[in-house]
Amino acid sequence: MSNLLTVEQTAQQIPALTEAAIRWHLFNRKMNGLSKSGAVIKVGRRVFIDLPNFVGWLKSQGED
Repeated sequence: MSNLLTVEQTAQQIPALTEAAIRWHLFNRKMNGLSKSGAVIKVGRRVFIDLPNFVGWLKSQGED
């Protein structure tokens, strides 16, 4: 469970991304494939990010 982070904690782990950028990706997760990556876990209103899956998804976004 140590891989589950809040948006704020994720921004601290990946300084290249701001909280706003992460929230934008989360807001658009159904269109950008983030939902299918398994990186987002929603419990009630809380949203947690599975860091290894999120980083994998992020790396896949740069592929041509």
